[in-house]
Amino acid sequence: MGEAEFLSTSEVARLVGVSGDTVRYWARNGLLPAMQSAGGIRLYRRRDVEKIRNERIKRDRKSRAS
Repeated sequence: MGEAEFLSTSEVARLVGVSGDTVRYWARNGLLPAMQSAGGIRLYRRRDVEKIRNERIKRDRKSRAS
């Protein structure tokens, strides 16, 4: 069975290593696209989350190399 296509705010926070407030901030400001479920829960596409995660990893590596 494959991984879920959508992730909750807490799952995104755990994967990226930030707080849920940061994830919601990104969503409010258009940095991480989000949709809402019928029950009002924000959901994020895994591929969008992976993109943010990879960008953060690259940035962290770059800052350590400086």
